[in-house]
Order: sequence, then C-alpha cells, then structure tokens
Amino acid sequence: MEDIEDNDEKIYHPLQSKIGCSRLPAACPERRMDKNEQFCLFGPQSSAHTKEDIKFGAIGTQCSNGTADSGLCKAGGSGEGSGSEKTSNDVDSKSYSNLFFFISAYILVLLF
Repeated sequence: MEDIEDNDEKIYHPLQSKIGCSRLPAACPERRMDKNEQFCLFGPQSSAHTKEDIKFGAIGTQCSNGTADSGLCKAGGSGEGSGSEKTSNDVDSKSYSNLFFFISAYILVLLF
C-alpha cells in the first residue's frame, strides 16, 4: 500500500493549479478511510517536480495566466478566450467533467 506521504512531491508540485475535494461515498478499509471522509485531488501535474519546474523571482512575475488582484498567479485557463473572466461562483460542464474524472480515478485507486 502506498502511503499518502509518498505522494507529497506530486501533491506539492509547484505548478499544481487545480484542486477538487469531495466526500468518500463509501468506506475504504484498505486505506483506513470512513464513509463521508473528505479527500482532495490536485492537478494537473501527476509526476514529481523537477528543478526546472521551480520558478524564481518576485511573486507574480512569472505567471503564464496573469495575476489575480492578490498579486498571486491565476490558475490555468479552461480553454476559454483570454477575454472571458469567470467569477468564483461560475462553474461549467467541463469543470464538472474534470472533477468527476479525478474523483472516479481516486476511488479506483482506493479500491485496487
């Protein structure tokens, strides 16, 4: 069984820009997780980071998708044009599809 700590380099990849959280629909004794326990999936990076993945410099100076009002980098786009700005309450079907995929994949990993 792979421990959660073994995934730290993947989870804390400096280029991770997406997160999806949910509650487990059924208990998973193999992972010592109870029904309704919360878990989160990170993406899109699925491998450990390399030295080349680390950005150096002042905060917000190397953002490939621009900066937010906070000065931090914006997450990767969802395929829309650069002119369309989404608010935190906007959710599209692609977001649901991606979240469903990651949750399904996580549950399969837990089962096997």
